[in-house]
Amino acid sequence: APESIFDKIYSTKSDVWSYGVLLWEIFSLGGSPYPGVQMDEDFCSRLKDGMRMRAPEYATPEIYQIMLDCWHKDPKERPRFVELVEKLGDLLQANVQQDGKDYIPLNAILTGNTAFTYSTPAFSEDFFQEDISAPKFNSGSSDNVRYVNAFNF
Repeated sequence: APESIFDKIYSTKSDVWSYGVLLWEIFSLGGSPYPGVQMDEDFCSRLKDGMRMRAPEYATPEIYQIMLDCWHKDPKERPRFVELVEKLGDLLQANVQQDGKDYIPLNAILTGNTAFTYSTPAFSEDFFQEDISAPKFNSGSSDNVRYVNAFNF
């Protein structure tokens, strides 16, 4: 964050800046931030003047806007982490609904005689029905608790 570089101020708002850089790295599939730019006086001056990285190839406009929000010049104007969680959660949920996909709940805890139906063109039903015995971590564990990988398609 500029305030960290220039004034040695470190706060949750500078962490938000760093989180924006992390998002950029994720959506560039591991690219280096500010590619091809020398970290010199000119860079620092341009950063102060508002220069920001371009949108990475795999970021949607909404995700890139979140990055830009994280990189706001004024730390007070950057989102709080709680707001970032909400925004990203909303985007993820909207994409899941739009694509017609569901999350795959792994290691779901099942109690009693819960019946599941698994169907997918890639695997037979038997492939998904193997139970995984759960170790008892405390004396309050119930014998009827099972862990399975549950897939909903």
